[in-house]
Amino acid sequence: MRAIVSTIIVLFSLVANAQDEVGLSREILYIKTARAINPPESLYKTKDGNEVYVRKNSNHVKFIRDQDLSFFTKENVLNSKKEHLQKFNYKFPFDFYVFGGDFFVGGGYSSFYWNLMAEWKLDRRAKWIYNNQNTIDQNFYKKVLEDPETLKEINKYKNEKLQIDPDYCDPEIQYKPSLMYENSYIHAAYNPEPLRYRITSHKHKDNYFVYMSIISISLVIILMSYIFHYFFKKT
Repeated sequence: MRAIVSTIIVLFSLVANAQDEVGLSREILYIKTARAINPPESLYKTKDGNEVYVRKNSNHVKFIRDQDLSFFTKENVLNSKKEHLQKFNYKFPFDFYVFGGDFFVGGGYSSFYWNLMAEWKLDRRAKWIYNNQNTIDQNFYKKVLEDPETLKEINKYKNEKLQIDPDYCDPEIQYKPSLMYENSYIHAAYNPEPLRYRITSHKHKDNYFVYMSIISISLVIILMSYIFHYFFKKT
């Protein structure tokens, strides 16, 4: 009897954790707030395993955390990028900047922002690189310096002993510095409060219900076995 009860308890435990067992796809919903409430996360990992630290005392992080959470919905972020491209007359189509190469810049900066800078004049781009030389990924920084003209500009700032400003922001971006950052950095800086989980993947949904059906059938078989064993023993 105890063995049967223990088995049923284990199966119910499996039911409770079935979502994790089948790797259920989840979409996290967040509590809407007028500004960030939780402290920023210390770091996050990119899909390639690179660690990116959140600069908690940065003015850019402060800007991100002072916004309403709805400011960073997928739709609003895309619209902000489109409006910026139109406002400053960038010459290529929107998709070029958003999907024109997904590479690791480091420091939380997005490939979208780097694609914008590719259209800037050399001295303007070099000034941003110079100020962010300790923030961006060092391998990326070395690769950038392989360009002789960029290296020349960087050395000019070094010779002038220009003080490095890790919070440097190009004048064009100052009105909305969040445009520089990838979504993961913004999320880590804001660190919103999760509301609940919901299933979004139909494929994983089907797997989940198959898994639940197997567990339910197993419970029925165990229960019937117990009933049969109980009455058989009585007779």
